[in-house]
Amino acid sequence: MPVFAPQATVSKPQKQRRHRTSTVVKPRQLKAWSASELNIHAPSSSMSLPPSLPTLRLPIPESLAVTIEVEGTPERNGIVLTWIVEERPVCHIERGLPIVLMAGDLRTGVGRVDNATDIQRHWITWILTGSPAACAIRVPTSWSRLTRDEVRIHAHLYAHLPHSPPPHRLLAHDPVICNSTDSPYQFESDEDLSEAPQAEIRGGTIPENPSTDQ
Repeated sequence: MPVFAPQATVSKPQKQRRHRTSTVVKPRQLKAWSASELNIHAPSSSMSLPPSLPTLRLPIPESLAVTIEVEGTPERNGIVLTWIVEERPVCHIERGLPIVLMAGDLRTGVGRVDNATDIQRHWITWILTGSPAACAIRVPTSWSRLTRDEVRIHAHLYAHLPHSPPPHRLLAHDPVICNSTDSPYQFESDEDLSEAPQAEIRGGTIPENPSTDQ
């Protein structure tokens, strides 16, 4: 009689228990923002631009133009670049005056002062002609010659005009100019007022008929 080996029984595999492990997300450690890390206030070569001047090329002899010393870096207002007068010119700046701008060793050709486009407390902005691009100069009120209507507008609006920009550095220590609530700039009386009146300069008067040869 054949002997049969006992049949091996195969046990069912035990189900492995899966332990669900929750993933813990650690928050990122963010450093406090610091302007120094971005070098916002650090000197940059792009911030110290070399002096530049506009291109002025009217067919006028330079001997007939007044040389005006300006800062080498202009301010931009839209498409207009404005150069700030650095030193007192030899005469008042007025409409129609032929000029040459100078900054350090740089000089322009001849341009011409056109209209006053911005009247501020202590500064008058004049647009220039003779350049392919829009450009202007900003001149202290004391060094500008305004028309009768411009004089009245300046006097009427003076108390309402902002204090900025402050007076030119050569006039900034005059307490009358800095602290007056009414216009400290004295113009000729209506009886003597010409179409282009002269503003008196505190601390000295610009000569009326200077030699323009530089």
